[in-house]
Parts: sequence; C-alpha cells; structure tokens
Amino acid sequence: MKRATGIGALVGAALLSTIASGTAIAAPQAGPASERTGAAYAIADGYFEPGAHTIVKRSVPQQSPANLKAQLKAGDDVHISEPKEVCGTKVLEKTSGQGKTTLVMTVEKSVKVSANGEFGISKDELGVKLGFSLDKSITVKDETRYEVPAGKTGFVEAYPTFDQYTVTDDDGRTGFVMKPTGVCFNQWKK
Repeated sequence: MKRATGIGALVGAALLSTIASGTAIAAPQAGPASERTGAAYAIADGYFEPGAHTIVKRSVPQQSPANLKAQLKAGDDVHISEPKEVCGTKVLEKTSGQGKTTLVMTVEKSVKVSANGEFGISKDELGVKLGFSLDKSITVKDETRYEVPAGKTGFVEAYPTFDQYTVTDDDGRTGFVMKPTGVCFNQWKK
C-alpha cells in the first residue's frame, strides 16, 4: 500500500501520535495489504484516511454514481478512480476547554481544489471529465458539539475533507485531484 511520504506524512504521523495520547482518537486502520494495493488505494501527501473516531461531515453533495461514471470515462490511456474520502492535515479551526463543558465549533472556510502529479491530459480536460474546475475554491462548513466531563480537558480540531480522485495513465504517471467536500472533526479528551 502506498502511503504518504515527506512533510505531509510527518505532519499526519505527528498529529495522530499526539491525538492518540488522548483517550478518543486512534490511528486510521487499514484493511489487509492484499485488499489495499494499487493506485486506487494510494493517498496523496498531506492527507489521511478518517479513523474510527474522526467525525466526517460533508457539506458538498456527492456526485450521483451514474453521472460520475459517465464523466470518468477519460479514454483508453487515462484512468480516473471513483473518489476516495480523505482528510487534510491543515487545521482549519481548533479549540479546547476544561470540563464539565460542551465545546462547540462552527467552521466555514474556503478551500481550494488541488491537483498534483502528471495526468497525461490537460487540467482543463481533466476538469471537464470530473465535472468541476481545478482552479476553484469551495466553501466547506459544518458544526460539532463535544461534551467534556468534569476533571477532563477536551480538544476539537477541524480539518478539510476531500474527495480524492486518482488519475493514472498507461505510461505509469499518477496524479491526484483533491475536491473539498466538508469538515473532519477530531475530538478527544485527556
């Protein structure tokens, strides 16, 4: 399984390590390697799969499967995966508080679509096939409430959620298009 490398992996690993020291968040769990191989399971640098204790709230509607499959037919030499839901590692908002309390966080941020790698087709053509511009920003917004018991300190951090499209061609080039779709909330106490 291809995993993120470089600074994105270090940030993600440090984040998960820090969060795991609390009581509610654990590192994302992957399935057996035999079930999770190939480009369709790769995650772009700077992103992570939501874990069991990550609350993902989608504010952008998911494309209907029929329309999406029609758009993803890129051609014989370029292949586009169906979207995979991932979280970014850039913190949008964060808060903490001593219990007994309820932490409330409302997030509304503009997040840019990002594209990296080599695609074998132009970004304009790729945008047409995906049904959205690769040069736009999308506003993601949602709210969470987290109950913190007496004697504990609660933490809430918000990250953008993305639909990750993996683009591969017959020459072995791979790229990722990340469409913002909502907010990942990590909540824990210690």
